[in-house]
Amino acid sequence: MDSVDYKKYILLSIILLISTIFNSNQSILSYSYMNNNREILQILCVDMENKPLNKAEVIIKDLSGKTVYNGTTNSTGWIYIELPKKKYILKILWLKTPVYMGNISLTKPLIEKIQCKVYHLTIAINLLYIIPVRHAKITIINTTSEKTVYTYIGEIKIPYRLYILSAEKTLRLPAGNYTVIVEMLNRQSQEINLNKSMKIVFPYIASFGSLFILICIIIAVI
Repeated sequence: MDSVDYKKYILLSIILLISTIFNSNQSILSYSYMNNNREILQILCVDMENKPLNKAEVIIKDLSGKTVYNGTTNSTGWIYIELPKKKYILKILWLKTPVYMGNISLTKPLIEKIQCKVYHLTIAINLLYIIPVRHAKITIINTTSEKTVYTYIGEIKIPYRLYILSAEKTLRLPAGNYTVIVEMLNRQSQEINLNKSMKIVFPYIASFGSLFILICIIIAVI
């Protein structure tokens, strides 16, 4: 290689090195710019008793209606996402029912606690208000959509409190109108408008165990 070719080789190497450094800096600047236009959004979903809603469905759309996020909360009710800085529409569903809708403006790292319209419903089951019924079938139907939203068959626990004469089952439901049906040897139903946390009592549900206890009480009294 003569001196002229060697100089050309050195010059091309320097140009290539400068080009590589320049492109690398451009990539870093571009990445930095993109990151500067995105922020972390943290959302905590809770019910009306401030208890975390795990597995609540969270849908985030931009103002054009395009969905930019669709996921579920973790076991403690949180979601963590990174989105571009802009305004969004937030929608939260529980048991496939909308329980919150609102707008959020993401201009800086944002932590939002969202209280959703989800209430606690306690179902107390007994015979004649004095004998707990510990096994039953519970069915809850949304009277608006006519869809079954909850079904349970099995043991109903008696709470560890004084003067408890019922077995109780507590669950969470979105606000709405429901038909609650309890079945054992017989069947009883109630219509409710769930707009707050409440307790309803089914005092005329008979089971073999509760009937046996009732007979024993009658014999003892006689």
